[in-house]
Amino acid sequence: NYELGVALEVLAIKIGRLLSLDYTAWRARGRNTSGNEVDVVMDSVGLTFQRWQIQCKNTKSKLSIDEVTREVGISRRLKTDVILIIGREGVTSDARRFADITMSDENLTIVFLDDQDIMRLDQSPEHLITKLQGEARRAKSFKRLGDGQMVEVSERMVSEEDEEEVE
Repeated sequence: NYELGVALEVLAIKIGRLLSLDYTAWRARGRNTSGNEVDVVMDSVGLTFQRWQIQCKNTKSKLSIDEVTREVGISRRLKTDVILIIGREGVTSDARRFADITMSDENLTIVFLDDQDIMRLDQSPEHLITKLQGEARRAKSFKRLGDGQMVEVSERMVSEEDEEEVE
């Protein structure tokens, strides 16, 4: 179990590298995590800064709401933008529902990978991108702005003349 757990953590780093993330910490534990261990923390500095918290679960059962809740709690201390949880057997519907509610209330994205996704990684690395894009679209669906959020949306489109004025 220990060796398989370490292999999953190394896989998490590989996945992060495939996503062009920069390694920050492995098995992070301390005051910022309230003593809990986070398998891998990776950052991205592109047009914006983004922190990823990657947790691998080598269990014979689906990820539970307790496991997702724990990661959300740690994310607040680490200032995480994205939580990627790799659960070999998938995720329970209650855990996914909790993730969905959390994403609708907070500026946090929670994505899941399972054993089938991992098995396809070697033969088709682009599957990872496709899967995560699907998860991102799912997250976006919970973050839609509507009339209730007091956001005013201009109906006027930005014209080429407006863009030239800015230049």
